[in-house]
Amino acid sequence: MSNDITQHQYKRKNKHMLLRIKSLHLFGFMFICCLLSCGGEKRFSARVPYAIEIHRYRLYQQAEKAQKRLTEMEINAYLIASETEDEGRWYHLVAGAEKDLETMMSQKIVLEDKHGLQDIRIVNFNKLSSNMVEMGEVPQEQVATVAPNLPEAGKQLLEKLPYLSEYHLRSFTLLMQPDSISILSFPSVRDLFLDLPRGIAPKELWTMGSSLAEVVYEDALMGRKLTVHALKTSPEKVTHENLMEYFAQVILDTRVYEFEEKLPVESGSFATLKGYLVNITPRPDQLKRYLLLMDPAQEYVFFIQDSGESDKVMREVSESFGKENLKHYLEFNNTFQMLPETAMNSSLLVSKIQFIDGGSNRHFRRFRGHYEAKFRFYQPGNGLWKLSFGWMNNPVVSQRYFDYKYAGVKAQQTDTLHLYGQNALLHYAKTRDAKSRKYSMQPRRLQFCTDLYAGEYYQHVGIDKETLEKEVAEFQFGKGFRKTGFFAGWLSGDF
Repeated sequence: MSNDITQHQYKRKNKHMLLRIKSLHLFGFMFICCLLSCGGEKRFSARVPYAIEIHRYRLYQQAEKAQKRLTEMEINAYLIASETEDEGRWYHLVAGAEKDLETMMSQKIVLEDKHGLQDIRIVNFNKLSSNMVEMGEVPQEQVATVAPNLPEAGKQLLEKLPYLSEYHLRSFTLLMQPDSISILSFPSVRDLFLDLPRGIAPKELWTMGSSLAEVVYEDALMGRKLTVHALKTSPEKVTHENLMEYFAQVILDTRVYEFEEKLPVESGSFATLKGYLVNITPRPDQLKRYLLLMDPAQEYVFFIQDSGESDKVMREVSESFGKENLKHYLEFNNTFQMLPETAMNSSLLVSKIQFIDGGSNRHFRRFRGHYEAKFRFYQPGNGLWKLSFGWMNNPVVSQRYFDYKYAGVKAQQTDTLHLYGQNALLHYAKTRDAKSRKYSMQPRRLQFCTDLYAGEYYQHVGIDKETLEKEVAEFQFGKGFRKTGFFAGWLSGDF
């Protein structure tokens, strides 16, 4: 009897051990699956110090979008944050972790050759770790702006310019034509550089329409730039019977090319767009492609240029016209949409938003990755006046940008104002009245610095202080962050 009990206990104990082993195996399998599903990639550390920095971003939203795209490409990448007093915060998109440099170099070659990633570099944890900070909560980056009340032609044109998820904005330029063509005499318009297709002059387009826009998109992962021009035409000003045929021939007539062709194309977006694909070889090793399109109503003209050598991307872009527009770019929302909600924007002449790359200036390189904006307004009574500012997204960097760009202005008289919740400086200059021919002190330059923005207004012709304060207070620099989420986005009524 005792033997039977012992044998029964042994079988029972053995069964429990077997269940325990199976449970451990199951737990191990589930743990591995969890790692894989949660992106269980190796992260670099002091023990495995080498990794590949694919790109770095100022905006968390841009970095997160790029990370998701790499996941779709089956590349395990993770985000780290670094911050210095001089440059502020960067978000680094990093992949891999290895002990030795040779292994990391071989992985870098694979990413470049197999996936086509550009401008990637190997980084060392031991050199970067002193500036690394905790990621913390996802930062609020979108300012709660309201769409500016632009003239109808400008508003309609902006609705057509597409949001491209794989790209961020490198630059954006909008030209609005006032009633008087004499405005072309201002250097702000005359000297404005637009990267139009060969042979096509800005002034010619300017005389055909009511608004003209240029958007330069950049795919930082693949090192590709894409340029889109859009023109809102004035049908009564268009004298050519077939405008797309005319522009295609203008490109081909710039010189005799070793290879050139003009192919008819169609594209479906907000309407069936028709035009031509023009291919030329300026040099034996260079192929330039231009996609020229127009809608059936002849209200919109589009030019697309791609720095790559495939027309597939350009065709895909043309199918995006009139769908998701530029307001979905954080860098557009937080710069262009600083314009007032009021009809004051009817005096808008030129606006330009540009990514700061720093160039060769070592002091200005501190602000690379941020955005600058410039606006020019023309009012018959007040002449030409300017607004320029930098969006730094960081209080310390914003103050440094202000000190670098705007501090040190010499003025005959300066007042302090309370503007956008901060103190602003109002500089005066001695101005001669055209009627009385007497001199008086008039406001000329207003400078401001907030936690996110630093900039200045400049008025060529002095106006009274009350009018200036009223005008500049209408801009949306004092607004807080927009809450993100489905319902917040659904309820926002932008253009």
